[in-house]
Amino acid sequence: MRAVCGLLGDPQSSYPVIHLTGTNGKGSTARMLSGLLAEHGLSVGTYTSPHLEALNERMAWNGSPIDDESLADALLNLRVYEDHLGIDLTHFEVLTAAAFRWFADVAVDVAVIEVGMGGRWDSTNVADGSVAIVTNVGLDHAEVIGPTRREIAVEKAGIVKPGATLVLGETDPTLADVFATVPAAQTWVRDLDFGSERNLVAIGGRLVDVRTPSGVIDDVFMPLHGPHQGDNAACAIAG
Repeated sequence: MRAVCGLLGDPQSSYPVIHLTGTNGKGSTARMLSGLLAEHGLSVGTYTSPHLEALNERMAWNGSPIDDESLADALLNLRVYEDHLGIDLTHFEVLTAAAFRWFADVAVDVAVIEVGMGGRWDSTNVADGSVAIVTNVGLDHAEVIGPTRREIAVEKAGIVKPGATLVLGETDPTLADVFATVPAAQTWVRDLDFGSERNLVAIGGRLVDVRTPSGVIDDVFMPLHGPHQGDNAACAIAG
């Protein structure tokens, strides 16, 4: 990935990146965060996986998936770089490189990038996120990045780069030391520095009060179901 991105001119370094990982909730958090940034007038690229119906869904610009022609161009243009390097990129590596390049081409102000699996060795980790969000740590892909939650936490902590802000949604005290050793400039921990103060069922979704290091935001309506979405919203707003 570093070799390919280097030939592309390191597009992932041409805009600030918010990097997300977690066993659950990272997709919802990425979309909420992208919506918040867009509402502030920013041009936002969002890279998520997997897709539900069409591959285009994985790359979005201000909430709109990449069009077919732009997607085809972004993917086909990578073939020459594979040939030059004498390598065969994986499916996810191709999509990740294409997304980085497309976001640079449309000149996004910020990119919200979701990890595919784990974090430390994920294709997306060639980007240096100024903010790293870890929603939680469970037993996901344990056969590859596990088998224990602690080992999985180490992999997810690998997205935190020197000087970044870590927004940590995982609250298990037995994993706290894993995240205490990352090179973040500051760490915000859910239920200590931020969190959902009130999380109620509402018509068509949830109504939450979200506390951040800057204050409390009351009566945030989310058209999403499940109390866990309050925690996701807190991570998105803190990020």
